Amino acid sequence: MTTNNEVLRDIWVRLKEQEFASSSDLSSNREMWNKLLYYALSSVTDYLCEDNLVANQQLRSQLEFAAKFFETLPQIDLDVNRLFGDEELMLFSATAYSFTGYPGASAVVLKGLTGDKLSLTERVLAEAIRYGDANFPWENSQIGLTTSLVFSGHEDISILYKQVDSLIEDAYRRDDDMDIIAAECVKKIIRQCWENATIKLMPNFSDTDQQKWISSLTAGKLHPVLWGAQQELGKHNVFRGNSAVVQLPTGSGKTASFSLILRAGLYRDSFHVAVIVAPFKSIRDEIYRDLKLQFHDEEIDINRISTELKVDFSNFSLTERPAIIIVTPEKLLFMIRHNPNFLDETGLFIFDEAHQLDNSERGITFELLLSTINFLVADEIQKVFVSAVIGNPDEVSEWFNSGNNDIVSELQPRKFEKVLGYSRWNNETNHGELLIWNKLQETGPLVQFPYFFAPIKIRKNKTQPDFTIRNHTAGIRWATALTTRQFMRGGMVAVYAPRKDTIKGLAKVFLELQKRSPIAIDDSESIAALCNLFELNFGKDSVLVKAYQSRVFIHDGNIPDSIRGSKRKYSVVIVYKYSCTRSQLAY
Repeated sequence: MTTNNEVLRDIWVRLKEQEFASSSDLSSNREMWNKLLYYALSSVTDYLCEDNLVANQQLRSQLEFAAKFFETLPQIDLDVNRLFGDEELMLFSATAYSFTGYPGASAVVLKGLTGDKLSLTERVLAEAIRYGDANFPWENSQIGLTTSLVFSGHEDISILYKQVDSLIEDAYRRDDDMDIIAAECVKKIIRQCWENATIKLMPNFSDTDQQKWISSLTAGKLHPVLWGAQQELGKHNVFRGNSAVVQLPTGSGKTASFSLILRAGLYRDSFHVAVIVAPFKSIRDEIYRDLKLQFHDEEIDINRISTELKVDFSNFSLTERPAIIIVTPEKLLFMIRHNPNFLDETGLFIFDEAHQLDNSERGITFELLLSTINFLVADEIQKVFVSAVIGNPDEVSEWFNSGNNDIVSELQPRKFEKVLGYSRWNNETNHGELLIWNKLQETGPLVQFPYFFAPIKIRKNKTQPDFTIRNHTAGIRWATALTTRQFMRGGMVAVYAPRKDTIKGLAKVFLELQKRSPIAIDDSESIAALCNLFELNFGKDSVLVKAYQSRVFIHDGNIPDSIRGSKRKYSVVIVYKYSCTRSQLAY
């Protein structure tokens, strides 16, 4: 008997075949695709009658399944799939994601909507999922406009509830099944979101006036709804100024949490200077860019102190208006040794990626910094120790800040869907193969794409990859480039190089591949200008420059920050180990 997961796996594999333009060895169950529609939709309607999704884990699993099913099926461009491009399914995918607490996934699905094939009630549902966001290709409904006003603090929630009740009554009066479900989903989503609305919870969590939060919400600088991580911080009084050891798993909204901690402190006037310690330049720069946007046009200075060993903070004003300093551990130690007086005005410390204490290379410096601050700064000053993984929070808390902390460790890591696999060369078929597995397929063999990439002729009697010779280095690099070329159909690809001396070799192969088998690249004026800047700095004969011109970007410490931080559209990013963050690859 075919299980639901096996059918969803079949749909997912067809999507990958379409993405890779390559067939797999998996037979299809296409006659079962439409039969799952009723099961998936019933999961959504069952939730409308459920008050506690946390207690009903089976229903949560069903909703997560429905979200993936509704998202994937409309993407399959096959003659047998009549639901290709079905916006109604995409809408209910976003709805199911929203119900299960995946607002990011929900927003991604909604980006593809035009609204042309949605009813007016279904459009209202899309607006409710995005808290009245007006960035849809249709004119906002009255409910959408009211939702935006309510979640920014300009309107009372009771008015919105009355409008939603009228929407539901109208759907039942017209006796339209899908509109009835959509209208009931609107009510459920608004009630669910209002329970955790920023404008409702943050004034209480931070002991501040509600009016202080309205301007930031109106300007779109804060998310209208608190995620689970921010709710836990509020329950543990972190927004009231308590020190804490905080475990924030990946994807839980760390940057948003930092912004809320900083705003709460500013609105309470509890600090004049706040210091955020980031272990790496890439993370420091990422936090700096995010906070510059979050506090744009506000009476606060955001400063990114460089890692160079020079006194570049001597003219930094600590007297006129509040300031946030983002700095690496080494630079902060340097600042303390040369001018410790600024600590007297510092009322908040945030230590990001604090698990780097365990780093064999830089952990000693981080630990020395923490010990220095513990010695020089009073226990009453708020200090927040943040890490994605803390195996022993009680022991860390006892050492950090003399144990005067709340411990926030209730958040469970979110399980993102992962696709794992590997490519290999098959001498018999003279082709590269791809073998992939994802969590939809818990048992059984990997899905195999036997003709994933073909060899390429580089000279008269020479093809690559060539594994017939003793040294396989060139063959591995060509296999990497050809595999990457296939993945580029879905967007930018990051290739991680184990050693710095591998980077240029890989770049040369990508350049040769583009020469032998060219593909279209972004040719905008802004990219051309950046290429020209790069050429002026490194010379036209540089491999790095030529790679950059082909949209193959090398990311390591030798590249100037101004170029690394630019907004860009690259085909491939070759990265040395952990020289950048994931969000830097997500431009």
